[in-house]
Amino acid sequence: AIPGDLTAPEKPTRSGSPDSFVAWDELGREGKYFVTGGPNKEKIARTTNKPSQEPIRLYVGLSAAPTPEQQAELALAELKRSKSFERKKIVIATPTGTGWIDDGAVDSFEYLHGGDTSIVAVQYSYLSSPVTLILDPDRARISARAVFNTVYGYWKTLPKESRPELYIYGLSLGSLGSEDSAQIYSLLSDPISGALWAGPPFANSFWP
Repeated sequence: AIPGDLTAPEKPTRSGSPDSFVAWDELGREGKYFVTGGPNKEKIARTTNKPSQEPIRLYVGLSAAPTPEQQAELALAELKRSKSFERKKIVIATPTGTGWIDDGAVDSFEYLHGGDTSIVAVQYSYLSSPVTLILDPDRARISARAVFNTVYGYWKTLPKESRPELYIYGLSLGSLGSEDSAQIYSLLSDPISGALWAGPPFANSFWP
């Protein structure tokens, strides 16, 4: 059920806007909630009593491209278009099975860092995490790995002294995909800045 009470964003910092490479109707239900939600720079400034930038939120819906690799390339194109690589911090967020991104995680990140952030997510399923985990457990892994490899591959080419810090995040089934996306040993020479995996299902390798 696509929400009828939402309208497409106008700011270029959001997917689904007139400047975006992803059309509003290609975002899906949870993508629309994600790009229209969260605090704006005025709210962050009022809350923190510090100057803020407009947070960047990018999302590629399942119908936006036919393959995980093409979705990943679209995500990278959105990052470049929105000048996300000029921000201080970028988060690759792997959503739950339905495509949902937890507000509590991403909103707080934007508040903590004064909106000098960009969060990008790619949808890999319409089904709930338990159903996806049973029917197609590799779907989250394949998608997350394609997105991470594409974004990380470009990020590595940027000057170390000026490129943004790179983080990965996943909740529930998203944590399964996210933890598998970044092969820890392959990152030793050029590591990312951190990861947050919440509510890992039984199939995860890493547990708190």
